[in-house]
Amino acid sequence: MLAAALIVLLTLTISLLLAPLAYAVIGLLVDLGNFIVPAPDLIGGAMRQIDHLLNPDVKPAAAGMLGLPLLLALAALPGVVLLAFAWRTLSRLADANRHEVVRAQLGLRPMHGGDLEEIQLGNLIEEMALAGGMPAPKLMLIDSAACNLAILGSGADATIAVTRGLLDSLNREQTQALVGQAIAALGNGDGALAERMLRLIEISGLLMLLSQAPVNASARAALAPLLPWRRADDGIATLRHALGDPWSFDMPANGGDNKLTWRDWLRMPLTGSLMIGIIIVPVTTLTLLAPLLGIIWRRRRLLADATAVQFTRNPQGLAEAYAALANAPTTLGIKAPWLVNLFALDVMGGTSSLRVASPYPTLRQRIERLNALGAQVTPPPAAAVNVLLWVLLSPLLFALVLLLGMLVYLGTFVSIALNMLFLGLPVGALHLLLRHLAGG
Repeated sequence: MLAAALIVLLTLTISLLLAPLAYAVIGLLVDLGNFIVPAPDLIGGAMRQIDHLLNPDVKPAAAGMLGLPLLLALAALPGVVLLAFAWRTLSRLADANRHEVVRAQLGLRPMHGGDLEEIQLGNLIEEMALAGGMPAPKLMLIDSAACNLAILGSGADATIAVTRGLLDSLNREQTQALVGQAIAALGNGDGALAERMLRLIEISGLLMLLSQAPVNASARAALAPLLPWRRADDGIATLRHALGDPWSFDMPANGGDNKLTWRDWLRMPLTGSLMIGIIIVPVTTLTLLAPLLGIIWRRRRLLADATAVQFTRNPQGLAEAYAALANAPTTLGIKAPWLVNLFALDVMGGTSSLRVASPYPTLRQRIERLNALGAQVTPPPAAAVNVLLWVLLSPLLFALVLLLGMLVYLGTFVSIALNMLFLGLPVGALHLLLRHLAGG
């Protein structure tokens, strides 16, 4: 709920910052329509509202003047409608292609009918599902030496994906315990939660790419499948990867030439919204959304461990499995950071180094929790903590957080200032010209 509330707040903020551009386009279209049918002066009325808002004591409230809450709601409306339309289109595409995209990204395959170990794994999944009182999920394999497993979907679409390395490295009891943990996670609704979390990540990426699209050809190409006439099956995977990892799209360089082309001049009115995509959304996502999602997923994985113990009655097996994996490779060579929430163990490598944002509890923490439930396994040694280093770094970290907060604050005002300079002046001049030519 907190993550969703953060996304809603961020969406409303972005919609307000997009309001000048949206109303400039709408207002000029109304001015053009005024040549055919008398139309209200939308831009002029908006300017009077802003003038009254900034100078409430200079002029008495005139008839038709709106209060601040209603004015802000109307200002955010076009941006909300635009984002809602894009998000609805994205949701339909994701629902229609989610299995194919994930399978392509992870390299999933069905089990080999002639492989005895894979057949036994399928039997273990059916046994654990029966013990957990839920339908048996599908089994998919990942041909990798890494030791990991993932859960996908929910209900009839639920799937457990197991790496071949995990199947080869663990004994039957340890494999059964990990399968029970995956079944428990599905029973707790983590498969459906992972999809909802993925949507939150994607809408953050959508905000970034939409803001960058006017001046970034790569961002425009990635968003092309949102348009019905540019839609293609291979473009859906590119779109979802772009939304899950929008930082992979760098701002275009001009090759060292500082001269502005005519295209650059035409894009000048859009530079205000560009601050949204390169400062406001990325900083907010990294400092607020990522740590919040990390906390949620660490708790969900610990809950799945405890739930697995409830129906397997074997905390020892799961604790031994985690101890066996303490020195085993768990990372996969996938370029899909937006899929990390699907896996039970660290799949990208390095994500556990920054604990505040990591979606994975440490294996030591998981074993200690299982020991409290009856297991007797020595956990791996805790990572050494350099107290002096943390004492020295704490002021720097606090300063960094403060600096990032100021960056978002200043980025908001820079966005407004750029809109007033590069958008307000030409739109105001064109508005007056069109109204003058129309005779009103």
